[in-house]
Amino acid sequence: MTMWIREPGDKGHSNRGDKVEFHFQDVEMGINKTIRFRNRENAEAFAKIIEFHFTLGEPDKALILLNAKRFGGPAQRAIPILTNWLTERMAAWSSPKGGRCPKTIEEYGYYAKFWAPLGKTPINRITTGMVMAVLDDLWMDYAASTLSGIISVLRMAMDDAAVRELIPANPVPKTRVLKRQYASKRENNTVPAAPGDTGFPAYTEKEVNLILVAATHSYRYAACNQVCRKTGTVKHMPERVMTPHKPLRDVIFILLGCDAGLREAEIAGLEIQCINFELNYIEVRRQFGKHGEGPTKGREVRYLPMTKRLAEKLREWIAVLTAETNGNSGRWLFPSRRGHRQGKPLAPKTIWIAWGRAVRAAGVRYLTFHKTRHTFVSRMDHEGESEDKVAKLAGHKTKYVTKKVYTHPYPPTTRISNDTLDRLHGQAHDTPGR
Repeated sequence: MTMWIREPGDKGHSNRGDKVEFHFQDVEMGINKTIRFRNRENAEAFAKIIEFHFTLGEPDKALILLNAKRFGGPAQRAIPILTNWLTERMAAWSSPKGGRCPKTIEEYGYYAKFWAPLGKTPINRITTGMVMAVLDDLWMDYAASTLSGIISVLRMAMDDAAVRELIPANPVPKTRVLKRQYASKRENNTVPAAPGDTGFPAYTEKEVNLILVAATHSYRYAACNQVCRKTGTVKHMPERVMTPHKPLRDVIFILLGCDAGLREAEIAGLEIQCINFELNYIEVRRQFGKHGEGPTKGREVRYLPMTKRLAEKLREWIAVLTAETNGNSGRWLFPSRRGHRQGKPLAPKTIWIAWGRAVRAAGVRYLTFHKTRHTFVSRMDHEGESEDKVAKLAGHKTKYVTKKVYTHPYPPTTRISNDTLDRLHGQAHDTPGR
């Protein structure tokens, strides 16, 4: 495949008029085509479109354009609508050159569905006002992280269109600009409160207890009749509990967040030897995130006292691990049992999934799992603990972050139960030194 452009006066130009000539030649396909344009910019844009279709392995679309009499007619109609362009881009991103993993492409597909109102609009007719109109209908109902994904997938697709000169410029504003804009709206209380929303940016003790109860029963399936797809026979399935060890594990996830203030990656990186039942504390040495094993975010070892309910659940969990592995429970407190991660700790994503399932089953407002750290810090502050101690337990280097970001005043009607977190871990021994 060979392409070149000749202007009037160049060697090889037909000299029929003052138009720029675009030449395309492919010996294997038997194509030798010349198309004339009014200026060089249009010819170069057309060449990039043809090259783009051949790169994606779509020579049939390129041939449709090459067989057009002139670029101004059929080539303009060939500009894709948004739905087709997003599908085309995700196919390119999932290719070896694109470098995105299947799970990322699946998330992109989820975010792309939110742009259905603009789905039939050609991408060169999409304006910033049309984008903002769609986002204004979404920002009140979705979390900031979801809104960020919705914006990013369209912005990346339109960036690719701008590079290929299918559109003059990207109409989607930068993600961080929109996030700041919508965050300021939330701070100004322009968002109507959801049913049951107290306005407290963390979880109250009542909500935590509801989530714990829901986590215990989130794997319970009610009795039902199932129809076999092959034979059509009806089979009665009694009430049952699937994977009985998982409810206990999910409850511990929640307690480690709400009662100890651990991050998701720190929970995944916990070792069995980090749990000291004699002195009643948890030693947080490392975390296990998407980049593998490493030190904690603050690069310091923390010693966190345990509440009674957390210590009881951890004893049960370690007993379950010991029984399942015949006494060889291994290194990790939450080991993975399947796939390429076998022998490694669970991925933090497992904690997010368990958290989301429990929150939905409880029927309370949804906040991210990281908000359990806000819950932990706010509880400690509510009972009058010093800022230095709370910052140390939370793993913050300065108390400024603890006070300005994580500490929230409890609603007046909120009462903290569980003997006020066992009198703020007062039953624990002195925190050991390093």
